Parts: sequence; C-alpha cells; structure tokens
Amino acid sequence: MKKQWLILALIFIGLIGASYAEDVTNALTCEIEKTSSPPSNYQPLLYVLAGDASTYDSSSDLVFNAHVSNYSSTISPMPQFALYCSADSYGKIGGMVVGPPGCSKYSSLGFMALINLSDAENAHLKLKDGSSLTGDYNYQLCIYPYDTVGSYITCKYEYGKECDTGYTCLFKLTGVYSSSATSFAGTNAHLYECGYDLGSTPYYTVCCQYHVGLSNDVITDVSSPVAGSISATSTEKNIYVLLGLTDNFIVNLYNPSDTPKVIDLYLETNNNLFKYFLWFEDESKRYSEDPTHIQLTIPPKQSKSVTVNVFGGKVGIYDLVIKKVVDGDPASENVIYNSTVTVIPGKTPGTVGKSPEGSYILLLTILSMVALLIK
Repeated sequence: MKKQWLILALIFIGLIGASYAEDVTNALTCEIEKTSSPPSNYQPLLYVLAGDASTYDSSSDLVFNAHVSNYSSTISPMPQFALYCSADSYGKIGGMVVGPPGCSKYSSLGFMALINLSDAENAHLKLKDGSSLTGDYNYQLCIYPYDTVGSYITCKYEYGKECDTGYTCLFKLTGVYSSSATSFAGTNAHLYECGYDLGSTPYYTVCCQYHVGLSNDVITDVSSPVAGSISATSTEKNIYVLLGLTDNFIVNLYNPSDTPKVIDLYLETNNNLFKYFLWFEDESKRYSEDPTHIQLTIPPKQSKSVTVNVFGGKVGIYDLVIKKVVDGDPASENVIYNSTVTVIPGKTPGTVGKSPEGSYILLLTILSMVALLIK
C-alpha cells in the first residue's frame, strides 16, 4: 500500500504545478443589462443612456456610443440600461457619482475613483485624472466594496486592447486622442459595451479586480511562484518536497486601511525537528535567533511580500501553519495558511539550485523511481 501511495505521489508532483491562495484573486463580474430585467444578485453602478439605433445594436444586444448618468431613482424616465456588477457571494460592489472634491471625500469608506464625468446626468466620460477636479469633468464615478470585511478593488485602463487575464472588463470608451494620452481620455468620450468591436477606433478598456479579504483587516494571499519546479509542487493545501531540496512560496499582505499596520508572522509545525527546516526570507534569516518569526510594517493602502522557505531535511509528513498578528493584539491572531508538507525520498541529498530545466530533471527522476518501485 505504501509503495502505491508513493508512486501516485511522485507522478502527481511531476505533472501538476499549482498554488494555494487564502483569498480569491478576482470575484468581480459586470454586465450592461436592461433595467427592466436586471441580473439577479448584481448591484447597479451607473445608468447607461442607450436604446435607439444610434446607441444600441439589437442584433448583437450590445450598447455603444452612449452617455451615462448617476444611478438614482430621481432620474425620469428611467434609462433603459445600466451597468451592473457582482462579487458573487463574497460581498457587494457599489457605485455612486460624486461631485467635487470627488471620491476622496469618502476615501475612509473605501470609495475609489473609477472614471471622471462631465456631469451627474447625461454625461460624457474621461479617464480618471490624478489632478484636482477642475474644468468640465469634475464629477467622478466612485466604486466600493461593502457587506464584507477586508475586500478591496483595483482597476486599470488598457489602451486599444482587452483586459488582462484575471481582470474584469466594465466597459470601453472612445474619445482618446493618441496612445500617448495615458493620463486622460480626450473630451466627448462615449461608453461602449465590452463585447463591442471598435475596430481601428482608438479606445480604452476599463478593467478591475475585486479582491476578497479574510476576516482580519489586513488581507493576505499565499501562493507558490514556482510551479513544476524540481524541489516542490503545491496543490490546494498539500506541499511535496524532495529530500534535500528547498522550495519557497510567497505571503502577500495588503493594508487597505488609512493607518500603518504592524504585522507579525509565525511559522509553526507539529514536529520540533522540522521547525529547523522552516524560515522566512533569505539564508541570513535562516541562521538568526528566530527564523520562524518576522515583523513587517505596512503603510496605508500598500502591500508587502515575504518569502517562506521549506527544506526537505527528513522524509516524513509534517504540518505547516502560518499565523498572523496585527498591531500586537493577541485577539487578532489568525491562521492564514494551514497545509501538509510531505518530504519524499530523493536520489541526491543536499540543496539543488533551480533552473529552467528543473521540471525535466524532476520528470526523469520520477520515472526512474517509479520504474524501480514497480519491479
């Protein structure tokens, strides 16, 4: 039975490269739909003024060349379309058009400026300008997460192309003078639905992510940057390390609050010997007095990352827990990562450096070991 388990484990680590994340990278989906039949569990962010042949293609069911308005019950008659967004079951995303001084007025509530408008109603669009709100585009569409703790939204503009993988398209807009106009879109910009093909017309795509946080006010994400490497491969909460080799993964932390946060991270295991095979950061930290503890200070609205190293020093199965404490408050202690580390026998003891050819070496090693075990 043990032989069969080891064969499966070796084949498994040779074929699969993955990561484990404590939070969701992007829970956001958005659609422009008719207000008469809004999508279930989606929240309206913005009215889209479209409906006639110059703003709506009924054959493809796509909105184009449209103005926008604040989503408000006071607008009459009710526009036929609206931009709706959802964060699934993780929380909600809201939208509000705000006049000067714009979204900064509500920054403490997590409001983020997405785009500038020429007015609260029947407005043209302009890419968000980092300067003060002056001139003709002094309204902003603010978006924000709610009904959740620790979640946050990040957005960017893509010139002349679709959103990158992992981002959600909200809409496209024209009115761009040139590709060098990276800080703003030209005046008289109109909204186009994400699926609309603008051809050679210059345009920007508005792309966003909704990051789902944990219950603590500092958001964490744990991932392995090296997939299919010679030293280890992770899947879900299991990490497999070949004897004598070292692998690492990254703990990312983001502080969405308006004050600095002091974060203490601790590595824990159920085996006293295996604890000596765990450390944060580089080799100098490994041989320090406390290699399994590190303290970070994260400024407001910023992120930091720290490396966790795992050395396959002895064959066996071990628990690995990462705990986090915020601002020295014992009540904030939280397990952000809980996994099983399996150290598997390897042919060559000692640390082996990683290289682009590592996955091929690993595959050959695995096949050789499997052949021996089958005999």
